[in-house]
Amino acid sequence: MSNVLLEASLFPEETSFRPLTDHIILEPLEQKESRSSGGILIPVTAAGPSNKYVQFRVIAAGPHCSEEKFSEFPRPSISAGQTVLVPTEKALSCRVEGREYYIARYGDVAAVVDRG
Repeated sequence: MSNVLLEASLFPEETSFRPLTDHIILEPLEQKESRSSGGILIPVTAAGPSNKYVQFRVIAAGPHCSEEKFSEFPRPSISAGQTVLVPTEKALSCRVEGREYYIARYGDVAAVVDRG
């Protein structure tokens, strides 16, 4: 199963970083860096009100990111390349191999954005 997961991810090939269970790895679509008046960099998920949603691109999804695990409330499967909306307080930042990523749970995704 891990071969399918890695093939479906959007990581550079040399990266050995993959989500487990129902976690998804994200990168923000719009990284508008803002700075405080003192010059401190404010990350995307810290800016604005706490109930703000941020658009992310899914980089990789864990093996349990499908509707089978949430049969009470059917939801679409989430896969690499999709655009999703996640509340700022649910997306936790991490740095892997010098790049900034965010990790959230499948259940924290509020919406899948279909462009077309």
